[in-house]
Amino acid sequence: MPRIIYFQGFLFFSLFLLSNNASFAQKDTLFWFVAPEAIQSHGDRPILFRFASYSQQVSILIEQPANPNFPPMTLNLQPNAATSLDVTSWINMVENNPPNAILNYGFRIRATAEITAYYEIATSCNCNPDIFTLKGKNALGTNFFIPAQNFLANWSNARSGFDIVATQNNTTIAITPTKMAALLRPPRHSPNMPALRYLS
Repeated sequence: MPRIIYFQGFLFFSLFLLSNNASFAQKDTLFWFVAPEAIQSHGDRPILFRFASYSQQVSILIEQPANPNFPPMTLNLQPNAATSLDVTSWINMVENNPPNAILNYGFRIRATAEITAYYEIATSCNCNPDIFTLKGKNALGTNFFIPAQNFLANWSNARSGFDIVATQNNTTIAITPTKMAALLRPPRHSPNMPALRYLS
């Protein structure tokens, strides 16, 4: 029995080392993000961006390129430091709301050196907290699958959803639901039929 445990432990440790070499951190110099709508009655504020630097001093620009009403913000971080940016004052331009609409609330975050970035719903009631890791170049692409739970009913006001941010003008998106879905307008969309959306 001890030999089997020792062998399993060695195998696990070896696989951990091998997978560690192939893993990619979520650090980058460019991030795109759109904040989901969280239900206010269940706790949706404060909302914050959190940033951490590595071995270099860094300047970080947070902006919504398609929204001239959102003020661009710049933060400066010393090496190996962390900071938070509270954007609760702009929640009506941060959260992607109303649903089923094309909005101009997509964030572009640029840094002069590699950073990690998070978006956090840090409710004081601790009833709806969530952290969204910004993935940098790992989040970019043209083909995505969106999972959703279907085991239990959602809370009365909560719904499953997804938000898309276009990184280029004149982007066409085809969404193909596998079940009946509410996708922009018309309010219901048949399964396995692409719905085209144009983001400028």
